[in-house]
Amino acid sequence: MIDDLLVRLAKQILAKKICLVVSRHQDYNEVNTTLIKYLTLTLKLKGIYIALNSRYVDTVQEIRALKIPADSLCYIDAVTNQSGMEEDSRSCVYIQGPDSLTELSLAVHELTKLMNAQFVFLDSVTTLLTYNTAETTERFMHYFLNKVRTSEMTGVVISLDEEKSNKLIPVLSQISDVVIDLTKD
Repeated sequence: MIDDLLVRLAKQILAKKICLVVSRHQDYNEVNTTLIKYLTLTLKLKGIYIALNSRYVDTVQEIRALKIPADSLCYIDAVTNQSGMEEDSRSCVYIQGPDSLTELSLAVHELTKLMNAQFVFLDSVTTLLTYNTAETTERFMHYFLNKVRTSEMTGVVISLDEEKSNKLIPVLSQISDVVIDLTKD
């Protein structure tokens, strides 16, 4: 499954496309880890990791265990619930939460300029749906992915195969250049 994901994603990433990856809940960590390793270690790209499911300190610990160079990623932490730039590092911007969509958009813009990012990785649109209405999430994702596209970056969005996400997946599929559905055997 994972090897197939990388083969299907490789050309899309290099062509700076918007990629929606639909994953089963039980495969979520493996899919995220594999994609981040591929983007940073194999393709040697720099990017922004939008952490909607885990705190920056936990995410960066997992990333370090993968031996990914520290300067390959900057983070947006929507979990820790503290606003602003991390004091001891310029590698993380904290936002109030997954419902702070304007703040999230501004943080992506700030980090894109700061590090000349080549990709944006949103670790779960499903989490956005937990904190925002489907309509608000849909409008935000449309705006957000169009901003990524006009910035000439690659966008990778993870969505879990869950009831609340499944209503948004057709909409995201229209905005995305490619959809990789890992739920099909």
